[in-house]
Amino acid sequence: MRQLLNATNKELIKHFNLERYALVGLEESTKWIMQFTDDPMAEKRKQFPELLKGLIKPGSAVLIKGQDVDLEYNTLTIVRKLFPEATHEVIFLSLPLDDIYARCIRRSWWEEGIDSKETLKEWLTEQVSELSKLKGFKITAYDSSNDQYKRTVFPPTI
Repeated sequence: MRQLLNATNKELIKHFNLERYALVGLEESTKWIMQFTDDPMAEKRKQFPELLKGLIKPGSAVLIKGQDVDLEYNTLTIVRKLFPEATHEVIFLSLPLDDIYARCIRRSWWEEGIDSKETLKEWLTEQVSELSKLKGFKITAYDSSNDQYKRTVFPPTI
């Protein structure tokens, strides 16, 4: 998200077909990151629909860094219903399971002995399933294993 909001990164903005928009980021989506079960940050994310009222304007694209709790709280559907005239798109950044696993095991919330590559795979499968059920959203997937961001298929093979 930060790379897209960096106005000097015109090539990446063009690659994601966003050059015709004034890009705006919902900063709270990058600051209110849930780190563990029952993290109070999750509740704060329920404010996103209200916060978007001040950001969505004709000719703009508002970028939001999503988390699984946003699907749990039905935030995407709430936003779509709140702004029916807007185009709603999910940009899904895809990585191979091994790459995601390598990142996760370094996180403070990862619990060795409880979490495993298999539980990660189950969780990812559930998240992709929930995204696939969304109505009224275009979902475009990109391989984010390098800075080329080549289009890839959604749903991904996990």
